[in-house]
Amino acid sequence: MSGSRTKAPGFAGGYLPQADPALLARLDELKARLQKLESAQDRESEAEAEALRGERDDLLLRAKLLQPEYSELPENRIATVAQIRAALPEQTTLVSFFTLPEKTIAWVVDREGLSLVELAPSRGELSDEVQGYRSAIAAEGYPAGDSGRSSRGVEVVDSGLPGAKSMSQDLYRSLIAPLVPHLRSARLVLVPHGALQQLPWAALQDPETGRFLAQDFTLSLLPAAGALVAGSKSTELQSDGPMRALVFGDPAAAIPSLPPLPAARREAESVARILGTTAKVGKEASESALRGAAASLSLLHLAAHGEQDSKEPRSSFLALAPDAEQDGRLKMDEIFDELRLRRRPLVVLSACQSGLGKRSGGDEIEGMIRAFLYAGAGAVVATLWSIDDEASALLIESLYQNLVAGRPAAEALRGAQLAMIAHPKYGAPFYWAGFALTGDPSKALR
Repeated sequence: MSGSRTKAPGFAGGYLPQADPALLARLDELKARLQKLESAQDRESEAEAEALRGERDDLLLRAKLLQPEYSELPENRIATVAQIRAALPEQTTLVSFFTLPEKTIAWVVDREGLSLVELAPSRGELSDEVQGYRSAIAAEGYPAGDSGRSSRGVEVVDSGLPGAKSMSQDLYRSLIAPLVPHLRSARLVLVPHGALQQLPWAALQDPETGRFLAQDFTLSLLPAAGALVAGSKSTELQSDGPMRALVFGDPAAAIPSLPPLPAARREAESVARILGTTAKVGKEASESALRGAAASLSLLHLAAHGEQDSKEPRSSFLALAPDAEQDGRLKMDEIFDELRLRRRPLVVLSACQSGLGKRSGGDEIEGMIRAFLYAGAGAVVATLWSIDDEASALLIESLYQNLVAGRPAAEALRGAQLAMIAHPKYGAPFYWAGFALTGDPSKALR
């Protein structure tokens, strides 16, 4: 992020009183050098930049452990354990992960105390395992010869990798099983790092019981533990007043390569019926309409195409309908810089890969989730991969029925995922595990 953006709360964690000033100075040096290398955009510079990123991550861990006051930007402000414990909802445990070249560290925090647990997988091993697992899930969701399904993204093909079940259980053994003795509540707030940001946590399977993590815990994610503290102290953004929802489905995007999404239109209309409002579809689902309503919304639902630009993440966009004032491409940069969601709404992004993004210089990813949280969202439900239209519509309908019944957002999503697990056709993780909630797990419709 540029230095001019100083609103967003951010990453977690320092726990001891003093840090070496030279360490903090070196972090500043690395940041400046990385900015120059990343702007050069040549192969030699990228190789040096990758090495410096590894050094930066290792130093950043030391800063997190040793210096509560380190805050290159307010979004990188480090929260103390006491602040995190005070901000944690009752019966909730926070687990913050940090991947290192040789191992992974997890901090487990609840209202009773703090535990530090060393996990065996290295950064490189986790990267390979997470990507392999995601490919296996995709292969099982789109078996060979079944490429005709409608999804909001690219076609998924069979990878030929080992089964998703065995890979899921391996990840459970390495990431969750060592933490179980420290988990004293049924609600988990996870702060992933590195490749773990792309992991469908809900689908990790206990090899002893055969149960998915979502069956044993109510899950939510945070980009950083500090966001929990900042969210509990927010005074600028308000959530009171009558509930006002904006529901978009199948916008008439002016992009020839993007096909219509009839199931997304039906999804939006179904959501609107549940909420007692009218969906905006086609040309009515315009970027200008969203911008005009943003400040007063308590809920925003977008069932649309999402285009992820891995080379230029801030050029990634949600495809809405254009009009005389806007081009219909709601870019990540525009969400960061221009959108203001003043009532801390729940945002649901039922779009292709809306949850993914490129890592920035801390514990967060530059993705649509971060953009909407920065703009003021209280919580964001988004997807980790291209989703099947029919399965998505079922899950989303169940989610909103739970929300209208008064269940908090994290519990409402869990209930919808449990219903999908029991579904005779859509029980495989591909159809439900891509959805995750980031932000306030207790967010409810108001």
